[in-house]
Amino acid sequence: MFNTGALPLDAKLMMTTRKLALYLLIGAVGIAMCVAAGYVGVQIVFFQEPTLSEVEEEIAIDLPDSATDLQYSHARFFELNVYLRFNLPPDDLPELLSQICQGEFALEDGFVSRYISSEASSNPSWFNPEPDAMTAYSGGDCRIITKQQLYTYSILIDESDDNLHEVFLSVIAE
Repeated sequence: MFNTGALPLDAKLMMTTRKLALYLLIGAVGIAMCVAAGYVGVQIVFFQEPTLSEVEEEIAIDLPDSATDLQYSHARFFELNVYLRFNLPPDDLPELLSQICQGEFALEDGFVSRYISSEASSNPSWFNPEPDAMTAYSGGDCRIITKQQLYTYSILIDESDDNLHEVFLSVIAE
């Protein structure tokens, strides 16, 4: 590299210290990248989608037994994101709603949450309600702190069919 023989001892030490600091920095960045890649790799290889009962426990909701055509997605990185889509007879809707935000939850006709709207880019492809195609719908949002976490519940209910409502439920826990 450089001929350092003609430099005073202080300059040689300073160059050595700088090199050492650079090597330590490069090493620290390399270790951090390996740890991050390992964490993501472990999540991808060993992560198993939780069962529906595990999801229900995590979001503090027991879906009515009459819920059919159920689809759900569960993702956790920094926060928990759960998406559920299912059909439910209208008579069983109060049972579901009573569990959301400790029963302090009200539906509004024509309400579409920003967490459920088709513009929400993080939604799974099957979780894409089209309110414009629904003849009647209602929805709502609420936030509550339980289990040391802030939960945001958002729901949209397609009421177009008088005998069977399609329910879109999003739960975010931070």
